[in-house]
Amino acid sequence: MEECINWCTAHGITQIELDVVKDNERALKMYQSFGFEIVGTQPKALRYPDGTYADEYMMVKML
Repeated sequence: MEECINWCTAHGITQIELDVVKDNERALKMYQSFGFEIVGTQPKALRYPDGTYADEYMMVKML
Protein backbone atom coordinates (compact mmCIF):
# COMPACT_ATOMS: atom_id res chain seq x y z
CA MET A 1 0.00 0.00 0.00
CA GLU A 2 2.84 2.34 0.85
CA GLU A 3 4.38 1.84 -2.60
CA CYS A 4 1.00 2.49 -4.26
CA ILE A 5 0.56 5.74 -2.32
CA ASN A 6 4.11 6.85 -3.18
CA TRP A 7 3.57 6.07 -6.88
CA CYS A 8 0.28 7.98 -6.95
CA THR A 9 1.86 10.98 -5.23
CA ALA A 10 4.79 10.99 -7.67
CA HIS A 11 2.39 10.89 -10.64
CA GLY A 12 0.14 13.73 -9.53
CA ILE A 13 -2.80 11.62 -8.37
CA THR A 14 -4.71 13.51 -5.70
CA GLN A 15 -7.22 10.91 -4.49
CA ILE A 16 -7.21 7.14 -4.06
CA GLU A 17 -10.51 5.25 -3.76
CA LEU A 18 -11.19 1.65 -2.78
CA ASP A 19 -13.94 -0.66 -1.60
CA VAL A 20 -13.61 -3.10 1.29
CA VAL A 21 -16.06 -5.67 2.63
CA LYS A 22 -17.62 -4.20 5.76
CA ASP A 23 -16.92 -7.29 7.88
CA ASN A 24 -13.24 -7.49 6.88
CA GLU A 25 -11.96 -5.84 10.06
CA ARG A 26 -8.32 -6.64 9.38
CA ALA A 27 -8.31 -4.93 5.96
CA LEU A 28 -10.39 -2.04 7.27
CA LYS A 29 -7.90 -1.33 10.07
CA MET A 30 -4.99 -1.57 7.64
CA TYR A 31 -6.54 0.93 5.21
CA GLN A 32 -7.41 3.30 8.05
CA SER A 33 -3.80 3.10 9.27
CA PHE A 34 -2.77 4.47 5.85
CA GLY A 35 -5.19 7.38 6.18
CA PHE A 36 -8.21 6.09 4.24
CA GLU A 37 -11.61 7.26 5.50
CA ILE A 38 -15.01 5.65 5.07
CA VAL A 39 -17.18 7.87 2.86
CA GLY A 40 -20.14 5.57 2.26
CA THR A 41 -21.65 2.10 2.36
CA GLN A 42 -22.98 0.01 -0.50
CA PRO A 43 -25.52 -2.48 0.86
CA LYS A 44 -25.44 -6.00 -0.61
CA ALA A 45 -22.45 -5.15 -2.79
CA LEU A 46 -21.36 -8.78 -3.05
CA ARG A 47 -23.33 -12.01 -3.33
CA TYR A 48 -21.62 -15.16 -2.12
CA PRO A 49 -22.24 -18.64 -3.61
CA ASP A 50 -24.30 -19.63 -0.54
CA GLY A 51 -26.76 -16.82 -1.34
CA THR A 52 -25.70 -14.45 1.45
CA TYR A 53 -24.69 -10.85 0.81
CA ALA A 54 -21.96 -8.57 2.08
CA ASP A 55 -21.99 -4.79 2.37
CA GLU A 56 -18.96 -2.80 1.29
CA TYR A 57 -17.46 0.41 2.60
CA MET A 58 -16.27 2.97 0.08
CA MET A 59 -13.02 4.51 1.30
CA VAL A 60 -11.00 7.52 0.13
CA LYS A 61 -7.55 8.90 0.84
CA MET A 62 -6.71 12.42 -0.27
CA LEU A 63 -3.06 12.89 -1.25
